[in-house]
Amino acid sequence: MVEQHRSEIEVISESGKCTLPIIPSMLTITVGDWLLVDSNAQYVRVLERNSGFIRKAAGSKLAANVDASFIVCSVKADFNLNRIE
Repeated sequence: MVEQHRSEIEVISESGKCTLPIIPSMLTITVGDWLLVDSNAQYVRVLERNSGFIRKAAGSKLAANVDASFIVCSVKADFNLNRIE
């Protein structure tokens, strides 16, 4: 999944980009998840995650299956180590 909106998600497959409506069984998905869809582009299930970013304070998932990430922060007067965490 590449984008999540209020009532639909956008996915990229070998056939190209398509939009799927969000259904109740999709409540645990996040951007980066690999989805199994049938030949009619209908959601089947979420495949197992390899990694993920989870926000501690809110407990919500931010991204899944991330291979690399960069943390960038200014070192000027507003530098805050808590912001990086």
